Amino acid sequence: DTYNAVVAFDDITGVVDQVGFASFVLVGLSMGGRNGMYFASKRPERVQKLVTLDIGPEISAKASAPSTGPAEPDTWDSIEEAARHLYHGNPYPRIHYYRWVASTSLRARPDGALVWKWHPSVKERRSTGNVDWWAVVRAITSPTLVLRGEHSPILDRDVAERMAKELPRGRFVEIPNAVHTLQEDNPEAVLAALKEILAFA
Repeated sequence: DTYNAVVAFDDITGVVDQVGFASFVLVGLSMGGRNGMYFASKRPERVQKLVTLDIGPEISAKASAPSTGPAEPDTWDSIEEAARHLYHGNPYPRIHYYRWVASTSLRARPDGALVWKWHPSVKERRSTGNVDWWAVVRAITSPTLVLRGEHSPILDRDVAERMAKELPRGRFVEIPNAVHTLQEDNPEAVLAALKEILAFA
């Protein structure tokens, strides 16, 4: 019934215990990044390294600004229509990528209309969990990479820079030609940053 980092802490703990990970690298985008931050602050012995993608202790005021693009309809007539809508909102990934996203993320209702597979209540049930996020940041002892999209509407640059400074072992990298969905917008730059912190070839 609720989606926040406090609830997700139990989920992450349960998964890694079932899989048998004594320690692991945790990478999270957006809400997943906050879930990772919270988990790393509470279970530092389990997190070898943490990577947060375009999320921080504060959300940009731009995130709540009215959209300049067309409103999203409740249903879609075709995969192409949904793909074009996504592309209009963020042209960094190419249209063929959005066609793949739409083809794997839509389902047909009994009346034949196409809708997203996720339930609309996911957005309505999100909460902050009354967490002091700057205190969480200061409690993370794992080496942490903070990634931000150059044109992010979610994570302001000054917040990302402060976050990296307040992290005991933090580093900040800005991904060019990207908004919030870094791994979609500029996967090569994200991969390069991950290779550096994770030290794999």
